[in-house]
Amino acid sequence: MLVVVLSVLVIALVPFGLFVKKIMQPPLQIPPVVQLTICTLSDADTERWQKVKKLKFDDATYLIAVEQQASADALLKTLVDDGTAWGYNVSESDIKRFNDSLGKDVKTKKGIELLDIKYIEGVDSRFAVADIYDSTKPSEEETSDITTLAKAVYQSYKKVQ
Repeated sequence: MLVVVLSVLVIALVPFGLFVKKIMQPPLQIPPVVQLTICTLSDADTERWQKVKKLKFDDATYLIAVEQQASADALLKTLVDDGTAWGYNVSESDIKRFNDSLGKDVKTKKGIELLDIKYIEGVDSRFAVADIYDSTKPSEEETSDITTLAKAVYQSYKKVQ
């Protein structure tokens, strides 16, 4: 009788143990999918960027959309309105002139405070991004994240060419 009770107990504990193990495992992490709009100024840049459809990194998958703008001012205005788009092949002097013309309390369409348009250093090309106020991250950490991502995006762009 004792053997039967122990057998039933063991048989009941094995599935229970597997169930507890399954519950204790961390959930499967699926990286987010992020839309990244690259704004360009020339037909050639637009055509090249359109070859880049999707970039997969460990932290996220980026779907690339391309918009060509008629002028540097129109491109930079798009960055202000969007807040998350990037400008490609924009001169640092255009960015400085545009930032000097910005008034106070500029907000993106999503209502996020815009600090200015930043020129990303350390990349073979000239990227511009909106520097928006993010109270959850120190500014230097956010800049480092964007620079690292810009380098990776540009390397993927160069591979497609």
